[in-house]
Amino acid sequence: MSIEGRITVDALFHDKDGTASLKVLSLDKSTAYSTGKVAVYTGVLGTNSVSINPASGGYRDASGSVVSISSLSRFAFVAGKRCVIEVASENTLLWAEANQAVVSNTEQGVDQLTITPNAAGTATYTLVLYGT
Repeated sequence: MSIEGRITVDALFHDKDGTASLKVLSLDKSTAYSTGKVAVYTGVLGTNSVSINPASGGYRDASGSVVSISSLSRFAFVAGKRCVIEVASENTLLWAEANQAVVSNTEQGVDQLTITPNAAGTATYTLVLYGT
């Protein structure tokens, strides 16, 4: 598997006083990757939790080979409704508001991410995993 990609976080605000005064508040960081493994999981969330094991091989790369990530480093997540993401073995909970992306680093040895919906109805989700 050969990869080429990036994970980018960008925040930009214009603070105006109503006249000609302007302050720009900005934070941006992009990390490029050319080695490692990447996988994407998509699905529909109802009211039940969904668990993803990065080593389970639930994704196939461009060549059709199963991708198993034994050491998860980072992930990005977005869903159409509010969710809690639990990172197993880290005792970490992340809140993801509806239609807002969450990007996080992880400790080595993460064996499961659990997505728990915190809103009624159904919505799609996308989870991108990066590691080795």
